[in-house]
Amino acid sequence: MAAAVAPFSFPTTNFMAEVTPSSKEKKRYALVGTGTRGSSSWAKPIVDTYGQHAELVALCDINHGRMAFAKSYIGTKAPTYHSSEFEKMIRDTRPDTVMPVALTLAVKSMLSKIYYKRFVYSLTDLRS
Repeated sequence: MAAAVAPFSFPTTNFMAEVTPSSKEKKRYALVGTGTRGSSSWAKPIVDTYGQHAELVALCDINHGRMAFAKSYIGTKAPTYHSSEFEKMIRDTRPDTVMPVALTLAVKSMLSKIYYKRFVYSLTDLRS
């Protein structure tokens, strides 16, 4: 019997392998979804803990109020983009990695276009 294959999967990455002290340039990350999980578990550690080797270059969400709060909470000067401006965000900020935290149908649709190099998909990857 053949093994089941998932019809849709995300590649994973090892965050710390990408942001080692030997890296010449900071890795550039864009956050899609600025709710509690995206802000607290992903973006804030990039700014507070890994800022020497990584930078948050963009925030993207459907909710402008949530983005404004997240920007203040995270402590970043990264520009904000409405979810309808996803392609503009990619062109303007040229992130190395897009972190999709809000996997709503609209975001899945946006991310189905190949405008990213890889996904950070697991908090374990971020902290390993």
